[in-house]
Amino acid sequence: GVQYNYDSIGPAEVWLHPLYGKDSNYDLLLKVIIFIGTAIGMISFGAAGDLFGRNRGLLVCQYIQIAGALLQGIVPWGSKASTYCLLIAVRTFIGVGAGGVYPLSAAKAAEDSAAVDPVHKSVSVAWAFLWRNFGAIAPWSWALVFYCERPRLRNLCAPPPG
Repeated sequence: GVQYNYDSIGPAEVWLHPLYGKDSNYDLLLKVIIFIGTAIGMISFGAAGDLFGRNRGLLVCQYIQIAGALLQGIVPWGSKASTYCLLIAVRTFIGVGAGGVYPLSAAKAAEDSAAVDPVHKSVSVAWAFLWRNFGAIAPWSWALVFYCERPRLRNLCAPPPG
């Protein structure tokens, strides 16, 4: 979910710009603010994982990402400025959850590895992070599906004939 949340704003701009207009300042903030949240999440959840346990910490991080992803689709309303500001706030929130996954998942993968050998532990951590590549591809794959299905979706969303 981490990489998907990082990359999901790119395809979303295809629909966001026609609705609210393109603004380079807002666009930049939408893309980079998630990494500020990530830094906050890395620091806070790394420590929280040591205090409350890695499993609990990972669960909270996943809930934050799920809530943020849902809010990202629900909260935008109003003027261009309010829509972009709400999206920026929600993407910061998502970043906190995504950032917490980094230290917790790496530590958990290494700890849960049955091997004692450091090379085997490293391979376990690498496998845990391999799935991020699919998360990077997923938003663009879905965008392509929706783009190709636009004519059919447009007919579904059209108002009934008068």
